[in-house]
Amino acid sequence: MGSSETEAIFQGILQGDRKSIARAISAFENDAVLAGELLKRMETDHRKILSIGVTGAPGCGKSTLIGALAERMAEEGRKVGIIAVDPSSPISGGAILGDRIRMQSASAHDNVYIRSMSSRGMRGGLSRAVEAASSVLSIAGMNVVFIETVGAGQSDIDVAAVVDVTVIVLAPESGDEIQGLKAGQFEIADLIVINKSDIPGSERLRASLKSTQQRQSLRILTASAREGSGLDEVVGELNRLSSLVGTRSWTDEKRVKIRAVLLSMVAQSLSSYVMQELRESGLAETVVEDIANGRVSLQQASDQIATLFLNRLNRGKQ
Repeated sequence: MGSSETEAIFQGILQGDRKSIARAISAFENDAVLAGELLKRMETDHRKILSIGVTGAPGCGKSTLIGALAERMAEEGRKVGIIAVDPSSPISGGAILGDRIRMQSASAHDNVYIRSMSSRGMRGGLSRAVEAASSVLSIAGMNVVFIETVGAGQSDIDVAAVVDVTVIVLAPESGDEIQGLKAGQFEIADLIVINKSDIPGSERLRASLKSTQQRQSLRILTASAREGSGLDEVVGELNRLSSLVGTRSWTDEKRVKIRAVLLSMVAQSLSSYVMQELRESGLAETVVEDIANGRVSLQQASDQIATLFLNRLNRGKQ
């Protein structure tokens, strides 16, 4: 890929050409050479864009809600980008990519651009190319970009480190994921939206969440993307939060979020390293046999493996 073609793609992005935007985002997913050239070219053009991360368990209506909010904003004259990260097959890397179906009305709007991306097996709900794709949309003149995560429960928190505003979506029938939310996700949320408010139980859930959360600044709203109720209030709150971006209070909260995400990512990296070592050394099969034959308990085996790696780490410091 020559620099002239890279320049042509970049100029197309500046003009909001959808084919150029799509080509650039695809490069960040699959073409390291072109992606590198585009990154260098994009460094010369920075534009402010409000990034909104949206997470929540499957079935809570994230895609439908994002589509409805994007349509409202587009009708106000804003240009809205949507990056929908779908779960992908660990074998083929292919994604379900069903979000466009749930955003049909918004996708027909000239001011809305939707791109589905595969998570490529990444834990935490984001594809590696999401930040680059967001930059492409900002250069293309978008005012707002929604980033919809896979929706993997409490582990789905890394979005908070790369967006301005983090929204958690729940549904009245939410069950076990509420406990996970109480345990960890309150600290990364800027707004909680209980979608499907036309279903009984939304106000009861809202009252329950309000009674347990400690952050007075965290608003909990109800809405129904299907019926269109509550959307103006959600948009209004997103506008209010966007006005805080860059202030001291926003920066302080951002540090808290980054710290939580960093610890989660470190744990993920350590877990991947340990699993690889166990497989390559054959220790995993040995330990499994010991557990199966009753020579050691599952907890004892886990503790022994952890001690083994901690001892390796300590020897490395000497």
